[in-house]
Amino acid sequence: MNSQDVDNDIRLYIDRRLKLDKTLSMLSESLKEEVRNSVLSKSNGMFRYAQCEMDHLASQRIGRGVPRALSDMPSNLNETYKRTLENIRNTEDRRVIKRASLWLAYSLRPLKLQELADAVVVEEDDDAIDDDIRLHDPTILLEYANGLFEFNPVTQAVSLSHSSIKTFLTSDWIKNSSVSYFALGWDTECHLKIMRWCLTYLSYSEFNSGCRAISKSTVSRYPFLGYAAWNWPYHLRNPSAKDWELVSAFLSTRNSESAGNYGCWMHVLNGSMHPETLKKTQPLYYTASFGFSPLVEAMLLFDDSLDLEEPGGRAGSTALQVACFRRQKEVTQILIEAGADFLSRHGSFPNRKGITSLWWAETNGWVDLVALMTSIMTQKKIRVVPEDPYPIQYIQEVQKADARQIMHIMEGGQTELLDKKLVATEVPRRYLSKSKMERFLERRFGKGNFIIDILVRYILSGIIQI
Repeated sequence: MNSQDVDNDIRLYIDRRLKLDKTLSMLSESLKEEVRNSVLSKSNGMFRYAQCEMDHLASQRIGRGVPRALSDMPSNLNETYKRTLENIRNTEDRRVIKRASLWLAYSLRPLKLQELADAVVVEEDDDAIDDDIRLHDPTILLEYANGLFEFNPVTQAVSLSHSSIKTFLTSDWIKNSSVSYFALGWDTECHLKIMRWCLTYLSYSEFNSGCRAISKSTVSRYPFLGYAAWNWPYHLRNPSAKDWELVSAFLSTRNSESAGNYGCWMHVLNGSMHPETLKKTQPLYYTASFGFSPLVEAMLLFDDSLDLEEPGGRAGSTALQVACFRRQKEVTQILIEAGADFLSRHGSFPNRKGITSLWWAETNGWVDLVALMTSIMTQKKIRVVPEDPYPIQYIQEVQKADARQIMHIMEGGQTELLDKKLVATEVPRRYLSKSKMERFLERRFGKGNFIIDILVRYILSGIIQI
């Protein structure tokens, strides 16, 4: 699109705002023409600049405010954003908006307004959260931001109004400006801040009861619980030894009664789990199962006591075996490269041994990882022993039984039974596209799992309410 076409689009946008906006439509024709000429000439082909300036002009509460705003128009988009931030003068308001901006710039999925409202008040030395700590009205985030944030009333999601806002907040320009306070810093630094806030939230005393059932009322009272539980491991980017101390302290709560805050975290991720199983299973097992690759890498880097071959979980499998079973390919490769035994036959079958990770990799169609394992076997002159057919038949029968159970639930209309399985998985709401929902469910149940198509179909149709 050439510059003339862009200018024409901007002119049409300005004319539309002058006609339809309640405040701007009341201006005299001569002042409208001045608005049109000023905004168009200074936009320099940047539609976002025109949008911001028209919003600013429309926000003027008295008639003479518009001519004054026209005479003081910023020269570029950076100056426009600077003006917006300069208008946030209250110290606490500034702190909240900076925190919210960081969350919106680096969250791994869109945050709902209630989630964001809880997230921005978390401090690393907190041990609880209540209404005395929370924002009295979450909508003040939108008011204070003055156009920097966008709210979708249908999905309740909040986002930065434009991608250029993140660019501005992370630029060198802002660091040397009058609004340097709002500069967000390096990507890794921001992700680690979010990781610490998430772990602080999960470490609250409200969640130290371990593996007990988490009611819908609890989820409602603590709207940020789902995001914190599912995403903190992915924010663990290049952690320091100090960061690992925080992570290690959280993971060690599994040794307390009912597995403590760690048990609550596991319950959010996986539903009902027996505390004794959690206590006897090293965290690497579940970390691998859920595909939390950054956390797996951190464990390998910092935890000297880590045993890659220690069996765990209900079936007594290794971390590598469960990663393969859950189709967590990235974690599988990390563990293989770390030296995990992909020929291990751990796993509890009646009087039989389990299935090797090599077999799982072949079954999953991971040609590159099979080649990696084959190369390692060739170097070490290892001969593969054929798989025991019984475990394979057993697994196939379990999968068939699961499929029959799912179809029975669906045909009988007993979808609340599936709700119980899904309520702890923070499945994206129906406003997400089918493809995005499928990707999320693949993380939860494994790519190619028979349950995914059924769940997506019923979630999108509204038969299952999440």
